[in-house]
Amino acid sequence: MLDGVNVALGVTGSIAAVKTVELAHELRRRGASVRAVTTSAAENSPTTTDRGPPPRSSGGYSSAAPALSPSTTALGAGVPVVVAPAMHEPMYDHPGVLDAIDRVESWGVDFVDPRVEEGKAKIATEDAIALATARAATPDPLADDRVVVTSGATTESVDPIRTLSNRASGKTGRAVARACYLRGADVTVVRDGGEDLPYASVESVESAAEMLAATLDAVGDADALVSAAAVSDYTVERRDSKIRSGQESLTLELEPTPKLVDGVRESHPDLPIVGFKTETGGDDDDIVAAARDLLDRAEMAFVVGNDASVMELADDD
Repeated sequence: MLDGVNVALGVTGSIAAVKTVELAHELRRRGASVRAVTTSAAENSPTTTDRGPPPRSSGGYSSAAPALSPSTTALGAGVPVVVAPAMHEPMYDHPGVLDAIDRVESWGVDFVDPRVEEGKAKIATEDAIALATARAATPDPLADDRVVVTSGATTESVDPIRTLSNRASGKTGRAVARACYLRGADVTVVRDGGEDLPYASVESVESAAEMLAATLDAVGDADALVSAAAVSDYTVERRDSKIRSGQESLTLELEPTPKLVDGVRESHPDLPIVGFKTETGGDDDDIVAAARDLLDRAEMAFVVGNDASVMELADDD
């Protein structure tokens, strides 16, 4: 992700300076060659002196938006600048700080939003900062584009306790969304719940109907849709109370769900759509034929055909 990228780490005198070592490790793990640039306050900070000085080989952030000492120097160097602020939440919410962030962003500086927890605007995770750094250093053919990605499985409720779903992990959708973000896109992920993603806004859904509705809403001003979710093909009428156990047999009547890509294509005839088709049996000709059928039916840009057995091996890694 950061192979061949030289990163200068600007560290100011914030308590967040203690994260320098972890951030350095993460950036180096992703291939960056980096070097620290510290203010005198950072060098004398208890958070750094207690653990030794900031490393000479590390990754980069500046810890407070109003105090941009290392980053201000970088502004004249003609290189991308990424700032990850950290402070108490009341300070972060102060109009003066917000105005300063807006002004610096207008100069082309990228900010990584802090994590607001326990009344503090804590520095973003190492993953979020590394992603922002990679995005700033990566060619951006998707700049100014909005990409919507569906990801993971959908779940159909049988009763208040039981559900029907599938084995999709969402790894493919997340990987696609991350790759689009790194290349400059504004990404929205429609997914089956889970935590927030540092590289995309998230619309959480559960059922196939919810995913269709959320996707139709999200693609209103999108430039492309990547349909990587494993959407349930069938649903069932939900019982209001739990189905009692102990019955000798039980029959559930399944009804087909609307096809997500067909619904999107009907309402957005010119939207580029990328799809995925998973088949069992392992016959390449059958997989290709099924992928071509989907390609033609929904007039997609292209379709990726997958063998389910290969995907199961990948999920086990």
